[in-house]
Order: sequence, then C-alpha cells, then structure tokens
Amino acid sequence: MADEDSAVTISGEDLLRLLMQARGMSARDHWHLGRRPVTAQEKKERQARRMQHKEHVKQQLERGLHRGAVREYRAKKTNTVTYLQSRMVHGRRQNGAYPLIPNASVTRLSFGPKVFVSNFSQRGDIFVLATQGDEIGLFHTHEILHTGPTKPKPFKIIQALDVGWSVLDVDFSPDQRSLIYSSWCPYIHLCNVTAEGTQVHEKLLLDTTDWNTHFCAFSIRFSPDSREVLAGTNHAKVFVYDLEANQLALQAEGHRRDVNAVCFAEEDANNILFSGSDDCLCLVWDRRLMSHNRSPVGAFVGHTDGIVYIDSKGDGRYLITHSKDQSIKLWDIRKMESNPSGTMKQFCRSVAQSASELQPKWDYRHGLDTRIIHRVHPDDNSIMTYRGHSLSKSLLRAKFSPRDLTAQKYIYCGSGEGQVVIYDVLTGEIVRTLVGHDNELPVRDVSWHPHLPVIGSGGWDGKIVMHHYDPDNELEERELEQKRKQQKLDNPDNEDDNEGEEEEDEDEEEATPIHINHVNSRRAMLTRLMQAVGFYDGEEDADEDQQEEENEDDDDDDDDDERDNVSGDEA
Repeated sequence: MADEDSAVTISGEDLLRLLMQARGMSARDHWHLGRRPVTAQEKKERQARRMQHKEHVKQQLERGLHRGAVREYRAKKTNTVTYLQSRMVHGRRQNGAYPLIPNASVTRLSFGPKVFVSNFSQRGDIFVLATQGDEIGLFHTHEILHTGPTKPKPFKIIQALDVGWSVLDVDFSPDQRSLIYSSWCPYIHLCNVTAEGTQVHEKLLLDTTDWNTHFCAFSIRFSPDSREVLAGTNHAKVFVYDLEANQLALQAEGHRRDVNAVCFAEEDANNILFSGSDDCLCLVWDRRLMSHNRSPVGAFVGHTDGIVYIDSKGDGRYLITHSKDQSIKLWDIRKMESNPSGTMKQFCRSVAQSASELQPKWDYRHGLDTRIIHRVHPDDNSIMTYRGHSLSKSLLRAKFSPRDLTAQKYIYCGSGEGQVVIYDVLTGEIVRTLVGHDNELPVRDVSWHPHLPVIGSGGWDGKIVMHHYDPDNELEERELEQKRKQQKLDNPDNEDDNEGEEEEDEDEEEATPIHINHVNSRRAMLTRLMQAVGFYDGEEDADEDQQEEENEDDDDDDDDDERDNVSGDEA
C-alpha cells in the first residue's frame, strides 16, 4: 500500500519534455512525438529539389510547352497558372476577379529604323522582329520579356533577300518549324526557324507574268496545315502557293485595287478565305467552288476607305477588318452580301464604285486630317463598329485578344498616335489605352502573348515596348475610379443628371467590390508566374522567395497568398 501511495503520475506533456531533453532538443525545435527532427542536410536537399523543379518549369515555359507547365507549375500546393486562368482571364468576373489586361509599359529594344513586324509565335515561345532593313531577328520570349539591364540578344538573325524598301510581313507556320516573309519583290521567302542544323532559305515565285512590274505581297499567311501560303498583292490578286508541289495552286481576281490583307477563316481548315483591299471591300472566297467559278462567294460592305488588315476569330463566322476610314468593323459571315441574280464580280464593282464616292479626299500616308468626317455607308452590313483610335502613315494591325487568356473578349490595335488601344468586343468601348511610343509616330504591329498578360508593340519610333499587367496600377486605377464616382455623388450638376447617375451607381454597386487583400494576393501569384519567364529580375524578389521557402521548411502546413498598306507610292 505504501508503494502504491508513493507512485508518481507523469502527464503526456511531462513525458514529452523528458524525451526531448534526453535527445538534446529544445522546445523551439518544431518536433512532435512520432516524427524525427529534420536535419540541416535534409533541409538543404529539400531546397535543392525545389530549385531543380523551378528550373524545370522555367525550361518548359521557354520551350513553349505551356500546357505541360500549367499542369506542373505549383507554388506551395497552389497551381498558379490554373488559378489565374480560371479566376481572372476568361473575360468574366468570378468572386471579385477581373481579366488581366496590360496596364504598364517597358521599352525593351530601341532601333534607328522603323519597326514593321513585332509578333509572338502561336505557342508564345518566340518573338520575331523586322525593321526597315534586311534583317529579321528571332528572340526567345524569356529574353525579350526579361527586364534586367542586359539587352536581349536574338538566337537567330535571318538575312532577308530581295528586300525592296522594307520587310513588310512575317508569319510563322502553325507547327513553328518555318517562317515566311515578304517585301517589294515577286517572291515570298521561306526559312526555317531553328538556328541549328541545315538552314533553309527558299524563294517562292508568285509573279510569273512580267518581272519588270513593281510587285509586292502586302499580306501573307500560312494555312492551318502548314502546306500552303496565302498572299494578297498590289496587283489586286489573291494567290495560294502549294509548298509541297512547289507551285502556284490558285490565283483569284475580284478586287479592283491593291489587296492589303488576307486571312483564313478557320483554324483547322483552309477552304474559306478572306481578302481586304483598297476598293473598300472584304471578299469571301470558297476554294471548293473555284474549280469552275473563280468569283468570290460574298462580300462585306461598310467601309468607306481601304482595308488594311483582317483578323479572323478562327471559328469560321466572325472576323474584324481595320480600315483607313479610322474604324474597325466586326462581321458575321452569315450576313455577307451576295448577288444571286448576277455575277459576283459585277456586284463588287458596283459596290466598290459607290464606296469610292464616299472616300475622304486625303492621303493617310501623310498623317491624319483632323477635318475628316466619318461617313456611313448606306449598305453597311457590319454588326459592330469601333472608333476612338487613328490610322495614318502605314498599315496598322488590329487583332482579337487571345482565346486561352481572354476568351477573345477584346480587340486591340496600333494607333497613329503612338498608342495601343484595347476595345471591348460587346460594348465597343475603349477598355484601356497603352502608351510608351512616340505620340507623333504610329504603332505598326501589335501582338498579345497567347498565355501571358503581355502585349508586344513595334512602332515607327524604332522601339519595341512590352505592355504588361501590374496589379499595383490596377489597384490605383480602381481607387481613382471610386473617388471619381464619389465626387459625382457629392457634387451633382442637376437633378436629372443625378437621377441618371443614381441608376448607373445602382448597377455598379451590384458589381463585386474591391478587396485590397485580394489584389495583393493576385500580385503575389502573378509575380511568381512572371518570374518563371524572367520578366521580373531583382535581388529583393529573390530574397523574398528564399525567405518564403525557408518559412515553408519550418512549417509545411502554411498556405500561400493567392498573375500592328504601305502602297507603291510610299515606297
């Protein structure tokens, strides 16, 4: 009985403390019963594995394997790219999320000559650059996006042949093995993209009639299967060149003046073609009917001046055209004009003649005439018109925003005043205007990266500017917007205006409010993504990442914070 009374009861906490003392551990060592302590060597190995994984993901992004990178890129148990795509990029608000539209600009390159081509490839891992000269530069995307002090260097320079005045257009094949370019000459030139192995530089002859004629292919496009090349020329003709047979496959005539723009209607078929000309018409061609009738099957009527660029949505239905009448128009192929009672060529001549009567008496190559009056074509069959930018001095590009990134909700274009203008497709309103170029010179070419919130632009000021998304700017813009709305409420002009403002404000109040914590978390996630492609480079960011990794080592249960026609006269 005495022994039982003298027995000592030890609690679980006391037992744990005794075991820790026996093993020489202190209470600050995060260790618990049933798990051995993590040694310094194991921490180093774990950190090395993380760095190796980050390097692997970075290599994938550099090679353009974005889909694989999306599946593999994880930052502390959170798939950053998937999160950004699902919550912020599909053109819809979801739980307070907004689409990532570029709102900041960085000049990456500066040249003396004018820039005519600046485009990302379809995969997004290559950036092509062509200036007014005989060189075409190919850059890795991570090099052109890298914001460090080092000037980007091309991995390949193509010495262009038969250049008359400038290289005017460049296009990548869908398989990204080949590249074509055009200039003032009767050829289209075909090159391989890679810098290793046997180099290819072939001439594809388009003009076989009169070599003394001044000839130029203003617009060139690869077919979706990379087997053919579509070209629009200054001889008012549309050509299709068969690369496998190494000969012309098709020559179509329907326009009355220079063909400045061509495009395929679908991403996976080459039957339907679009062509835009200085005769103010955008014609539709069906190759399945051209064996017995080489007339266009339809036309889009509405522009009052020449068409300089065409971009298709890729679904075989919708397309946009950019015109010298200072507008962009959205079209539906189901509403195209046709002439069942007569030949289509006669119809096109009559429509082009009526459009020429509406053309302004000014030359776009000499700058914008501020006295110009926007005329409306009486037979306009477009479904939307976008105005607010200017077109002057060159053939400026207008395109749909990327499908994977923005669900093609926006239209963006270069402007004659050194800006990049972004429109909302549905409302026609200007969503954002990006600066960074000389405001007296045009932005010739623009390209939105297919997977990142970055727009590359090249202008006649010789600059390559990368417009990217900065969450800090977004937060400031929203705060200023809120202040403006509050000022309108506090100082109404009159009762009627006040009533209208109240109705607008009621709708706006239904929108998701701004959460600073949410924007800050998105900034952290976007910073990680842009660091993966080398857009952000700074010791402070690296130190912060290292500190975060060390904190994760100490506690695995911690979670992260939530990413552009140069006519013959001009030459």
